[in-house]
Amino acid sequence: MTQKTTTTTLPAGIYVRISLDKHDGAGVERQEEMCRKLAAEHGLEVSRVYSDNSISAYSGKTRPGFIDLVADVKARKIGAVLSFAPDRISRNVSEYEPFKATLKNTHCRLIYVNGGEQALDDPNADLISTMLSSVSQWESAIKSARVAAAKAQHRRRGDYPTKPIRLFGYTHSGEPHPTEAPLVRDAATRILAGESLNRIAREWEDKGVTTTLGNRPTAQNIRKSMLSPTTGGFTHYELKKKDYSPAEWEKLSAWDKLGIIGRGNWEPVLDPEVWQALWAHLTNPARKTNLVGSAPRHLLSGIALCGHCGAPMYCRNKWYKKKTETAPKRVYYCKERGGGHPTRIAEPLENYITNLVLARLSASDIVDELAAGVDTDRRAELTTTRDMVRGRMADLEQQATLGNVGMDQFGRMNKALTDQLEAIDAELVELAGAGGVLSEVAGVADVRAWWVTATLELKRELIRALMTITIEGTPPVQYKFNPEYVTVDWKV
Repeated sequence: MTQKTTTTTLPAGIYVRISLDKHDGAGVERQEEMCRKLAAEHGLEVSRVYSDNSISAYSGKTRPGFIDLVADVKARKIGAVLSFAPDRISRNVSEYEPFKATLKNTHCRLIYVNGGEQALDDPNADLISTMLSSVSQWESAIKSARVAAAKAQHRRRGDYPTKPIRLFGYTHSGEPHPTEAPLVRDAATRILAGESLNRIAREWEDKGVTTTLGNRPTAQNIRKSMLSPTTGGFTHYELKKKDYSPAEWEKLSAWDKLGIIGRGNWEPVLDPEVWQALWAHLTNPARKTNLVGSAPRHLLSGIALCGHCGAPMYCRNKWYKKKTETAPKRVYYCKERGGGHPTRIAEPLENYITNLVLARLSASDIVDELAAGVDTDRRAELTTTRDMVRGRMADLEQQATLGNVGMDQFGRMNKALTDQLEAIDAELVELAGAGGVLSEVAGVADVRAWWVTATLELKRELIRALMTITIEGTPPVQYKFNPEYVTVDWKV
């Protein structure tokens, strides 16, 4: 009796990809449908579909689906790759050739809906597939250059930069969004007055506000949309790090990397002057942010200073192991190691500082001093100087374009003007930030009522603007809070 032999065939994998899908995945779904019909015609079972939706095969961006496909081919989990056409797999010869080599080494079949099965061991067929890949790469390069030229023309004309993902605050056509634009303007005012992005994000989420993709608002996505030059009415192109050497990239300022060309011809959501002050504020390296992404929850956290080493003090819970103690107490402490750093129970310290602030705000002379603290003359002077610097930068660029200024000289002069512009923006931010909360309090009739309703961020910014707090060390036996060991230096 002759024993019947059974041959086992590995299942097939389908790879689908489209560079830009404007129909919610319909493009890759159609490709998958045609590939499944192809699998049925060849008697193949499909075990997995590998998808890269809205990802270019020419740009060099990471394609998770393609990476998984190659890994499964190498692991011999699939015995055939089905795709719509060669340009779905790759539009880059340097990527396509190693992929074919992997298929050869694992004896994996490659079958296209539009192109049939590829004879990987046939030199003639191999040459043709390589040539087709080269043509696809050339077509992508031509298209990329054409699109880049069109975008550059739109930027020079000052047209609104339309993109697949709508920018928060604008409609698709580039007009201020009726409900989102007022939110952006209000947020800008509050941020310059000292409020945090985290608090604004929480408030927006409570109101049911979502991003343009329908996601919950976060400090990160709010910051990103507000930092876009488009929000301030500027046409720009963003410089790409890959186009520069590391040394050249380091020489560029954060402002240079925005690639701002000039004012656009659309109505900005934020006044350009406000946006520039906001941009300088949010990108200021000296601006302290919470590394874990949560806003400060304690009045003096990061504000009170250690009298032993000068470092900021923070808040935590601590058990004192007393018989009457049923819960830990909040305490301010210094994170620096070693002995001698003071610790204070939070509640009496916060009450003491609060009373000092309210007493100072209730003084008869404080309103005039706070109002005087908002230096409108200096702000006007800085704004005028900033316009003059920008004018000099524009003239310098024009002279360089005409060839009247060498590139080395242009680089040095432009760097000096850029540094001057950044210094002006930094001072404007300082005036806008401190002046915002002080000017708000200056117009309040009942400061105690204002304090009760004010946000924690505003209270903290007011304390920063009014005083410097240093917590001194105490004698070994100190059972009650003693204000003598708290040094307050008034700024106003």
